[in-house]
Order: sequence, then C-alpha cells, then structure tokens
Amino acid sequence: MKRKRDSKDTSDSIKRTKASAQQGPDHDHQSAPSILRLYYPQVLTLREYLLQATTSKHKKRRITNYGSGTGSSSQDADAGFVNLLDTVLVGFHTAKKEESDLVDYQNELSIFSTQVTGSEAKSSGSQPVLLFAEIVEFAIWQLFRKHTSGHRPPHVLCHGYWHTGLGEVKIADREKVENNHGAEATLPDRNEHVDRLKGEAWAALPSLVGAGSALILVQLLQNCGMFIPLDGGKNNYLQISGTDLSELRSLDKHNPTGGLKPNGSTNAVVPLPGKNKRPQIKNTLNTIRFVRHRILYRKPDLNAKGEPYFGLPHIHILNRIRRDEELDKNAHMLKYIFPRQFGLHNVFTNDVDTKNSAQPFKDYTLREQEIKLANKNLKQRSLPKRLRGKCETLINQLRMRHERCAYSALLQYYCPDSFAKENSASDGSDNIMGLATSSSQVSAYCRSVIAKVFPGNLWGEGELGAVNKAHVMHQIDRFVRLGRYESLMLHEVAQNIKISKISWLRPPDEMEGCKLAASDFNKRKDMFAELLYYLFDSFLVPLISSNFYVTESSIYRNRLLYFRHDVWQKLSEPALKSLGTTMFEEVGKSTVKKTLSNMSIGTGRVRLLPKESGLRPIINLKRRVQTKRNGRLVLSKSVNKILEPAFHVLNLEKAITPAKLGSSMFSSDEMYQRLHRFRTQLQQSENADKPLYFAKVDVESCFDSIPQKPLLKLLNDLISAEGYTITRHAQAKALGECDQSKDQPKIVPKASWKWKGKARVTDQKELFSEHAQKEAEASLGTVFVDLEGKTHRSRAGILALLREHVERNIVQIGKKFYRQTTGIPQGSIVSSLLCNFFYAELESKVLAFLQDDESLLLRLIDDFLLISTNRDTATRFVQVMHRGLPEYGLRVKEDKSKVNFDVQVDGRDVSRLPAATNFPYCGNAIDTINLNITRDEIRRQQNNTAAALTVDFSRSPGQNFYRKTFNMLKLHMHTMHLCTRHNNVETVIANVSRMFADTAERCFNYIRCLSQTKKPSTALIIKTIDDLIHVAYGLMKRKREKKSSDVEYACALSKAQTRW
Repeated sequence: MKRKRDSKDTSDSIKRTKASAQQGPDHDHQSAPSILRLYYPQVLTLREYLLQATTSKHKKRRITNYGSGTGSSSQDADAGFVNLLDTVLVGFHTAKKEESDLVDYQNELSIFSTQVTGSEAKSSGSQPVLLFAEIVEFAIWQLFRKHTSGHRPPHVLCHGYWHTGLGEVKIADREKVENNHGAEATLPDRNEHVDRLKGEAWAALPSLVGAGSALILVQLLQNCGMFIPLDGGKNNYLQISGTDLSELRSLDKHNPTGGLKPNGSTNAVVPLPGKNKRPQIKNTLNTIRFVRHRILYRKPDLNAKGEPYFGLPHIHILNRIRRDEELDKNAHMLKYIFPRQFGLHNVFTNDVDTKNSAQPFKDYTLREQEIKLANKNLKQRSLPKRLRGKCETLINQLRMRHERCAYSALLQYYCPDSFAKENSASDGSDNIMGLATSSSQVSAYCRSVIAKVFPGNLWGEGELGAVNKAHVMHQIDRFVRLGRYESLMLHEVAQNIKISKISWLRPPDEMEGCKLAASDFNKRKDMFAELLYYLFDSFLVPLISSNFYVTESSIYRNRLLYFRHDVWQKLSEPALKSLGTTMFEEVGKSTVKKTLSNMSIGTGRVRLLPKESGLRPIINLKRRVQTKRNGRLVLSKSVNKILEPAFHVLNLEKAITPAKLGSSMFSSDEMYQRLHRFRTQLQQSENADKPLYFAKVDVESCFDSIPQKPLLKLLNDLISAEGYTITRHAQAKALGECDQSKDQPKIVPKASWKWKGKARVTDQKELFSEHAQKEAEASLGTVFVDLEGKTHRSRAGILALLREHVERNIVQIGKKFYRQTTGIPQGSIVSSLLCNFFYAELESKVLAFLQDDESLLLRLIDDFLLISTNRDTATRFVQVMHRGLPEYGLRVKEDKSKVNFDVQVDGRDVSRLPAATNFPYCGNAIDTINLNITRDEIRRQQNNTAAALTVDFSRSPGQNFYRKTFNMLKLHMHTMHLCTRHNNVETVIANVSRMFADTAERCFNYIRCLSQTKKPSTALIIKTIDDLIHVAYGLMKRKREKKSSDVEYACALSKAQTRW
C-alpha cells in the first residue's frame, strides 16, 4: 500500500509551483487587473515569473522557499523583498529562447563595460557577476543600441535618457550631463523608476536567481512589463518597467501574440522577444473601417463663375486620367483599384504613417508619386495575370461610363434645389433644417450614379450578379444613413456576396466549371475586397463630399445633415460676411505669412453649425495641418496641443487659489455640494423659514465679448510662479471588468484609456508615483503609466503663449484670413478657464453685495443662478445684470432670464415661474422649497434620444450592446441625484426611476437601429437588465465625493427599492 505523504512536505509546494509555472497563458495571476490581460498573454507575480524563467530545480526550490519560513534561504529573508516577489506583477509574451542570446549578451556586455565604465567586466565562470543596479544600466544601454527609429525607445526605463556622441552609443541622465554641460533648464528630470530599481529593495534579486541571473534579469527588464501595486483604491498598479503599456497592441483572435503598435515610419510591428524578423501587418476585413469623417465639412470645387461644381472632384483619378493622353489609362486605373496586386501601399497589408495622417487609414485620392516610383521597377506593360482580359475590359468600361454620366442632372432629379422648393412653398418660417436634403434622397442619388458608372458584370452575371448588386446597394444606403460617429466595416459589405461565380475574378487560363481551390478562393476574395474598398473609400466618399456639405447640428446632435453645396453657399456666405465685420478684421496674405513666421501657434478654421433658426460659428482648433518638413509632408501640432502647457498651468493656479474663481463651476455636479452647504447654513441660522428667491440670467456671446486687455492684465497677476514643470501620464482600465459572469454569453472586457497632463511649480518636487497614489484613491482596477515628454516652462513663456493666443488669433474663413479683435477664441481648451477667472473678478468688484450669508451665487461658464432669502438682493442682481456691464463686455439674453418672483427692469417684466416649482438650471431642476435636485423634465422631453445615439455595427453586436447599456446608465448616475443626505428618499426614488426609464428608452432605440441578424437575443437582454440593476445598486452605494468636499455621500435606497 502506498504511503500517504505528509501534508507539511515542502516538495509538494515546489511541484505545484512548477506545474503552475508551466501552465502558460491560462495561468494568469487572478488578482491582476483585467486591463493587463488585454495586452499580455501571461501575467504572473515576480516570483512565479522567475520560477518559469529558471530551469534548475535547486534554483526553483530556493526561489519558492524564500520568505516562506522553510529552507536556509528563508532565515535571512528581507520582508520588503519578499513583498516585492509576491506583489509585483510581470506581464510578458511567450517567446522561444534563442541559443544565441547568451553569446550576444556577453559580447554586448563587453562593449558596454568598455564604453560606459572604461573597464572590462569581471567574469566568474561563463557569465560576468553584476549588481542589479549595473544590470539596469546595461538593459537601458542595450535598448538604445537596438533602437533604430525615433529619438528614444518607447520603454519606461528610457524616459529621461538620450543618445550622446556621434560614432558610439552612450546614454546619460540629468545628473551626469549637468556636471558636464550645466544646461539644467533644458534637460529632463531623473527617471524615478530607474532609481527605484537601483534601490536596496531590489538589490537581492541577482543573488536569489543565482548563476546566470544577469541574462534572465536583462530579459525581464527589456521584454516584460513590471507593475507595482498602489495602496489607494482597489487593484490599482503603477508600471515601473517595460514597453509603455500605451504603446502595445491589445490581444484578440487576429493578434493573439500582442506586440508593439506599428511605427508610422515603418510597415511592420516591432517583433516579440526572441524573433529577429518583423512580421508584416495585415488588416482583416473585420478590422478595416471606412473613414466616413472625410465626408464632413468639405469645401466645394468651384467653376469659373464661382459656383459649385457637381460630380466627382477635379483631382479624382477618373477626371485626371482622361486629360492625360500619355498614360496607359487602364493600367493606371487598375493600380488605384487593386494596389495590393501591384505591391503598392494598401489598406490590407500596410500601416498608416502617423506622422502625416491623423486618420486610421490613408487617403488614396492622390498616389501618383508612389506609382511613379513603383514604375521604375516594373515593365511598362506588367499587369498581374488576373487583371488581364475581362477585368481590364470592365475597368475600361468604367472609365467610359464615367465620362458619359450626367452627374448634375442626376443630382437635380434625386436631390432638387431646396431653396427653390422653400421659396415656392414659403410659410414665413426661417427653419434652416428644412433646406437640408434627406438622407434617402442622397442615398438614391449615390446608388443611381454608381449603377451608371460601375458595369453590372463587376458584381457577377445573371441572377447572381443582381443579388450581389442589390446587397452592395443596400450597404451604400446604410453608409449614407449612419450617424456622425458611426461607421461601416468592410466585412459587413463583403459578407453574403457570392464571388465563386464572378467570371472576371478567374485566372485567364482556368476552364469554367473547374473545382475551386482554397488558395484560389482566397485570392478572389482579396481582389473583390479591394474593389469594394475602392468603391466606398475612393468613389462614394468623394462623391458625397463634392456634392454635399455634410455636418451635424445643435438640435439633432449625432445625426448628419446633407446640404447641396449651392444651397449651403447661399446660407453660409451672409453669416461668414457678418463675422468678418463684427468680431474679426481681414488680414492680407503677406501679413499672414509674416505674422505666422513669428508665431508659435498656427491658424484655426471657422465652420458654421446649423441651428433651428440660424448658424453658429465654430472655430476648429483641434485640426492638425500638413506642413513640409525636410521635404516630407508631416502633421503639425494643433493649436490646442500647443496650448496644453498653458492649460495645465491655469489648472494648477485654479487648485492653488480657488478663491480667484469666485462662484465658478466646471460641471453641474459641483452644484450639489454648494446647495447642500447653503441649506445647512440656512438651517443653522434664523433664515431657515424664509422663502427662497431664484434668479437665472444667461450672458450673450460671452467668449466673443470679453475685452482682451483687461483679461491679459488679469492673467499677468494670476500666474505667480517663475517656472513650471509639465508632466503627462496615462490611465488604463478594462470596461466590463466587473461584468464577468459564469452565465452565458461571456462579455469580453474592452480597454479604456485616459490621457492626462499636470503642471507643478518647478521648485516643488513630486514623484509620479506620489501623484498616482493620490489618483488611485478613487480608482478601481486601473494601471497608471508615466509617459515621456516632461517639459519645463517659464512664467514669461506661458504669458507670451496666452497673449499670442488672445491678441493674435488668426482664423481662416473660406480663402481669406482674419484676426479676432474682440473676445477670446471659441473652441480653445483654455477658453473656459479664462472666462471663469475673468467673470470671477466681475463678481468680486460688481456683485460684491452677494457675498453674505443670505445668498448663494452659482455660475457654469456664462449661466448665472442666484438663490437668496432677501428679495431686494435678488431684485438688485437681476437689474444690474440686465442693464449690462460694458467694461466687462457683459450683455444678457433677456428672453432666457427666469425668476420665481415679480421683478421689472426698465419697465419690462422678467419671465417668471411659480414661487414653488422645480427651477431649471443647466439640465437640472432645483426645488425652490427644499433645494432637492432632479433632472429638468421639460428639457429632457425636448431631447431627441434616437439622434444622440451612436450605434456600433461592427463585430460582437451583443457585447457592444451590453457595454453601451452600462455606459448609458453611468452617464445618468450623478451624485447630486442619488444622495439621500441632500435629497429626500422620494426624490431619489423618482430620480432612479427616470434614470432607468432613460436607459431603457436609449436601449430600445439602439436595438431598433440594428439589423435583424444583429439584434441581441432575449437571454442577453434579460441578463443585461438583471446585471444593470445589480451594477446600479453597487454604484449608488460605492459613489464617493472628492476629498475636498465637506458633503458626506450616502444613498439610503435598498436593493429591493432599486429593483422595483
């Protein structure tokens, strides 16, 4: 009979550890945040990783027993080091160990020792003995040596380091270079993660691993991501080593191994550790999304009379090719339609250069230079076999049909001039929305043009061809009807198309009726996918944008409106002309060139946003303009990107001196804290039983009317420190991390990223880990990543940047340039802050009579709300604001003012609500009796919920519906609506009921937009509702206020009340 093993035998734990270390990707550390498992196939603790990397049984036993209280190695164990082994997480990709790694390591170590230390490394046996601090330095040096593109490897340990010298590879940190050059202001700070790893806590790592540890530890530092836990919050981590998590590609079935995101300058991803060749990027049909953004806001092509030209743009290949008599026209067209067959840049096998395009896929409207370079290596008549014969004939027919197509006549037939219709049936209204062409008319026009230009045999012959053509036309109709942020995947267009019987896809020498091989089928599928991509991306998109001005509106939000270019020209010209005479002055082109050469900020573009009865100007300061640099077209920084340092500095001053903001609020959520404090103050005084007088006023065109000189004087006094340091970091978490359930269907988490910046006074040192610790207190399952790009800015530099932005803001309207003479730029990231600081000064000087215990003043940008127990004070406030304050450029919109008591200004009554009512303010309603907060029901009923939705039509529709539902819920979960310390229970129950009703309405509209095959199943809908209640209850109980708040949050609703 076999003897039973003693339960205390340590060999059992060793075997279990070994087995677990060999299990591979499925043996992820269970406490790791879900976000890490989205980027690494394996996530283990540091101890588990070392066990997996080591082959010696003796070493495995030593690593396992270290700090466990058993074995000789545990007697002198450092508690801090033991904690590192069991809490530090290591994310890595499975890589085959190469035999040449050791040889390369020893050779490079010899070079490193000679160049950096000036001496040879001491050897003990086959490998040199190094301290862990020296291993860290060597790992950084080797990363720079292997890096071939860019100024610095995208690795956490390389932040703050750079190349020095010309012929040799050297690195230096801030301390070393300061001693030699003294250029302190222009050098980066020390890398705190390097300092951490060089500290005493990590020094014992080489001795624990034993002989041969250096190579294992170098690979750990270079090829793995290491994350340490943060004390605040729950399950939050800080990355201290490895490639920046933000630079990695997420794992999925098309990319199961991960790796670096593709570099814009190359057409390959960085290889995984242990692989020497760079794999070629391949976008599948499921990952290729048509870039619909290119149809938005496009200017028309004009003829000699200055009228819009209809049809395809002048620069389109079908228009250019007929004007060039020397070209082999068919071959040239084939290179545009089937670039992959000629080895040209294409959407399937190449990536986008992020330095010259902000879009996920390249614009192939002009590719003449690329074709010219490719032709040098090709024979003049070198068509791939499959493109000869029938295919070439069909493309020739396509060219001929384009030349005969009457684009203008078709446009007039399907989309008649809406101005002519409006004038013939005018009812005296001024509704701009009525002048837009309906999406069904636009779709009919596009389908008609494509039917006339593209030969029918491209889709197949006979009945099968008709079925394929009908499917393509249906997808064109869907493309036109999609919302602003919705798009179409190439897979959806290609799905259900029968390509086996399309004759032009066959090889020229193939007999009809032959059995179709898998390789032949895949080749045909690839070629037909190229045709479909050309149809949508290079024909349909320019067709829409050259005939229609496509824009969203302030009413329908995400729903797109299509205006014929001639109609939009008649609408926009008077509005643009008015802008040029009121708040802008025209600047000559020569003056613009001279001014821009001396400016660090570029120009913005003005576009007009349709409203119900007019057009509102929008200045686009997020746009990145292509400029030539070293003979190449590259994307320059946007105006808002250049202003980021000033934005962070203003935010710092806001945090340092909040009193300078007066009654400013940066979101409506801040209103709840102030209302609760005011009510508590009233209850503790003799004013508790007095009625409350409400007065709301709205400033007219606040950004456009702020005087510039007083604002700049205010900024000069506001910015106090002599120098600032700007840092950047990223926060990542997995959406749906708490949605995992044993029930089916399984919901896969999705990565969510936030990019943040922060300013601090240069003299005040703060490590990123300290800042991450503070941020983590309100986070759950979040990973914090320190990003490179730390900059130092002087006070004079920040003031000069803001002065240039305010006084020399140049915008382009049409083909002319204008300088803004009054107000501050709209669309700027600093505009709201500047407005708040300026109006806070107005409050301190003009509205000082409100600073008493009887009144509360709230202001969200330009919306003022006064609540007072003194009727005279409320009356005086309304009169002062309505009469205007010219020195501050303030003028109110009298028709939007509201009060709950009788008041007149210069003999005119101000719009009044009942004394006891829910007073509307910024989308919420405040009870004038007890200050309870609810949503503004009138405004809610006016919102078009369906038009505000963005439906994800891509793969995994059920999972997308599940995630979207929870996002909809979270948008409605505001602390001020759920807190029972401020609101009574009945109000909170009503708020929760409306919250669920709104979510249900949005879900209904979302499902209605999906096709029948993509609608979620009944089981998934029931599961979503059940999980929604559970998550809503959990969020209501877990919500917390910021540390600066003196309001203690509590929600007294039970789970039964929530479910009801």
